[in-house]
Amino acid sequence: MSAPTMRALWRAALAAAAVALGGCDPHGDEVVITHQQRDAAYAPSIFTASGVIGVELHGAPLAGMRPEETLPLLAAPQRFPTGMRFRALPPGGFDPRNPAHDSRHRLVLVFNAAPPADPQAICRTARPLGGPPAGARGFAVDMAVCRDMEPIVFARMRAVARERADRDFAARALRRLLTQML
Repeated sequence: MSAPTMRALWRAALAAAAVALGGCDPHGDEVVITHQQRDAAYAPSIFTASGVIGVELHGAPLAGMRPEETLPLLAAPQRFPTGMRFRALPPGGFDPRNPAHDSRHRLVLVFNAAPPADPQAICRTARPLGGPPAGARGFAVDMAVCRDMEPIVFARMRAVARERADRDFAARALRRLLTQML
C-alpha cells in the first residue's frame, strides 16, 4: 500500500474511534446532550451576580431518590465564582409577581418526562412535571433556564451508566450538563 492510502486508513480508523467514543466519558458512561438552544438573552451573570441559582426539581435522577436529595448533586461550572450555591424552589407555580420569588431567573430540571418536556411548558407549568422513576442504569432530564415564564436556555440529556446508576454517576452526568449549558 502506498503511504497516502495508509494515512487515509489511519485517519478513517481514528475518525471511527472518535465517533464511537463521542458520547462516553472516562468512566465508560454514556452521556448525550441534545436539543441545545441558547437565547442571546442568556449570560452567566444572571446567576453569578447573586451567587445563588434557584432550582426547580421535577422528579429525581435515580429510582427511590426524592427531588430534595438531588440538590446536593448539582455543582456550578468551574468558571463560575467559588461559593455559588443552589437553592430549591417549589416545582411549578412560579410567579414573577410573588415577592418570595426573588429572581426572574431559575434553573428547571425535569427528570424522565415521557414524552420529553416542551421548553415553554417547563417554564410555564403550574404543577410538578416528570415521568416514571428512573431505570437502574440511567435517566433522562430536560433542562431549562427560565427568565420569568420563557426559556432562554434548553437542553435534553440522556445518561446511561456503564454498570448501575448511583449518586456519583448522577452527579457526574448533571455536572456535565450544567458545565456545557450554563
